[in-house]
Amino acid sequence: MAFTPLQVVLPKVTRNLSLDQQAIAAMVCESYRTHAAGVVHLQALTYTKPKYFRNGTLTISVQNAPWAQIVQWKKYDLKQILNKNLPSPFVREVKTVIEVTPHPNPYFGEDANKN
Repeated sequence: MAFTPLQVVLPKVTRNLSLDQQAIAAMVCESYRTHAAGVVHLQALTYTKPKYFRNGTLTISVQNAPWAQIVQWKKYDLKQILNKNLPSPFVREVKTVIEVTPHPNPYFGEDANKN
């Protein structure tokens, strides 16, 4: 018995349940998690994460400006790979937003970063 791929079934089911946009956003973000290391950088998932997908734009949260530059430098390849692995070419643009997350200070304990 042959199984129908989830990418084929999911769009039909979500249309019936009016979940199109949420399902597409979830597929795009999951596709980024799957392909980021191969397209952007081996350590991409350590320093970047998909923040959200709206109106054809995938916004990626990065830890600093160098990672934003790396993602922007690779965005054409990233769009190509993501759209190739989705049921339709949903990703039209890739943007980055820098979100600095404080790391615990090993010398003074976790409370050292709090103001």
